Amino acid sequence: MRKVKKGDTVLVTTGKDKGKKGKVLFVKEDRVTIEGINMVKKFVKKNVLGKNTEGSIVDFEKPIHISNVRVILEGEEAPTRIGFKIENGKKIRFAKPTKMKAIADAEPAKKEKSEEVVEPKKAVKKKTTKKAKLDKKENADS
Repeated sequence: MRKVKKGDTVLVTTGKDKGKKGKVLFVKEDRVTIEGINMVKKFVKKNVLGKNTEGSIVDFEKPIHISNVRVILEGEEAPTRIGFKIENGKKIRFAKPTKMKAIADAEPAKKEKSEEVVEPKKAVKKKTTKKAKLDKKENADS
């Protein structure tokens, strides 16, 4: 479980966009893509067969490392640290200094093994084919 999730508002702590805030578009492994942050230009060639018949310059966001951002909770201006705890069998993210709940995550905690009575399996009678029946008769006759 990651401390930064899709939809969180974050503050960039390092790099060319230091001090800017944005909303997380998606998280992949240890990288985060933030709306309007770390914008780069891509030069697209003209494509005769595809949709883009003319060449163009496209602006889009590149991902930055997850360690270079801090989560900002709704209603607060300063970034905060995020921790985890288990409440009622669910893993919950919370803001460490204030102990305020950040977001209740849907992933349940690991369940403990419960002691259930397991009934023994009933013997199932195997179905025999006509060929198998004939083979049995032949073996019995000889």
